[in-house]
Amino acid sequence: MRVLIVSAMPQVGKTTTAVNLAAALSLCGARVRLVDLDNRGHLQAALHGLLPATAAGMAEPMPLSGWPGIELMPSVPQGAGVPWAKSGTWTLMDAPSDWSDDLATIAGDSDLVLIPAPPVIETLASLDTFLPQVEAALGPNGRVHVMIMRLANRHRHHRLILGEVISRIGSQRVLPIMIRASTRFAEAQEKGLTIYDDAPQSTGASDFAQLARALHLHHAPSRQNRG
Repeated sequence: MRVLIVSAMPQVGKTTTAVNLAAALSLCGARVRLVDLDNRGHLQAALHGLLPATAAGMAEPMPLSGWPGIELMPSVPQGAGVPWAKSGTWTLMDAPSDWSDDLATIAGDSDLVLIPAPPVIETLASLDTFLPQVEAALGPNGRVHVMIMRLANRHRHHRLILGEVISRIGSQRVLPIMIRASTRFAEAQEKGLTIYDDAPQSTGASDFAQLARALHLHHAPSRQNRG
């Protein structure tokens, strides 16, 4: 199963999604390859607490300490081609915020595209232009989903923006499982850990576990991975 995590906006939770969805899928029994398509090495920085001290400059897949089902591919130039994992394994790709022809090609080869989106006003304008670009690369086949991040239901503004997102793009494009706002994500990332290493009882861990179970149930790689 090939999953591209991409957005036209920076700092919306792409790396947070890649890291913690990988961990949640691993806890479901899946094997996962994390691929960093951003040459700034966000994934490697976010997981530094689980990587060997010699990780800097490595070009080979690196296992995560304590996570035998997950390996990290460090920064991969987009034009070089994605090192897809073997059949039966999830490939999660953390993309840069700049859409390009190379990313469009990668999106076309993906089974699923996730667009993390916080409930802020800037998201509306971004989705108006970005979502059609992504869907043009895949065609109208339901493989593109907006993933609401940092949702605080108690905030009226968040509820209003969420309602407007659904109104504009349709509920079928928005994942029903949303990731609630939590300071635990930033705390775990500062330590170079997943949310499950640092705060396994948190709402964030619970939300990603629910998402992973749903994806694993409906998109089992053994059935749908194209190799």
